[in-house]
Amino acid sequence: MGAAFCVLTDINITQRWSTRLSLRNTVFQAEILALLKAVEHAVTLPTQQLTILVDNKASMNSAANPKSHNSIARNIFKLLHSHPHIRMSWTHQVSKPMQVS
Repeated sequence: MGAAFCVLTDINITQRWSTRLSLRNTVFQAEILALLKAVEHAVTLPTQQLTILVDNKASMNSAANPKSHNSIARNIFKLLHSHPHIRMSWTHQVSKPMQVS
């Protein structure tokens, strides 16, 4: 089991992060960790409107809830609340970007 995110600028991957997790971790734990790392990375970027595409509704909904029982989700909520230029958007499937030659 693992967690990962990547940053797309236009159609190019400009940043990647990934980690391996224990087999005891759940898919939700992997997804919420990847979302946290994506948000933490986003807050280091120059202030501009940006959208984090999330393909897991449960992690996105948890992170959007200030009363979430999950401490990672509450941390994401606080970061997003203090950085309103960063938004989350659900996508049915995050597809691999096409490389243009």
